[in-house]
Amino acid sequence: MTSYFLSSFRPLNINKQGRKAITTLGLLPYVDGSCRREPDFESAFPSISAICHAGKFAPRLEEDDAIIFITVKDKYPPLDFRHWRLVSILKVIKRFETHQEAKEWYLSKKLPLPSNCMVEENKPLPLEMTTWPKPYYKYKKINDPNRIISIWDKQYRDRVQKYGTFLICAPNS
Repeated sequence: MTSYFLSSFRPLNINKQGRKAITTLGLLPYVDGSCRREPDFESAFPSISAICHAGKFAPRLEEDDAIIFITVKDKYPPLDFRHWRLVSILKVIKRFETHQEAKEWYLSKKLPLPSNCMVEENKPLPLEMTTWPKPYYKYKKINDPNRIISIWDKQYRDRVQKYGTFLICAPNS
């Protein structure tokens, strides 16, 4: 039986840094703003893992479940008041217990790996493609972008060691 879930995320256009990335790099405004897109809407088969919500979300989902993704409440141009944006409705089509299994699925389809697939050869996105520094103010005193990404990515890698669930999705019709 299909279950329905609501989840929010911080999109790239939530702050000045993200909007700069959109303008200069041609990125989409309503993708996640982290160095590992979560969810990753940029893939032909969008994906969800446990890198952001740990054991609270992805491990609870099963194949055929549907997820409604909205932005966190904030000001999104051109509107000048706080609101949510409905971004996507996805349906889980494959569930894997490891990122390695998900990697094999994507490669078998000759598709690039989504950024949230935490396998060794899949590197995080560079800082200029993120919403840095919000909400990562604790790194403010670090001036090396590569070091910031390394720390940020390690937190995700640590989480995947404990919560390896990886969900491959399709737009829900």
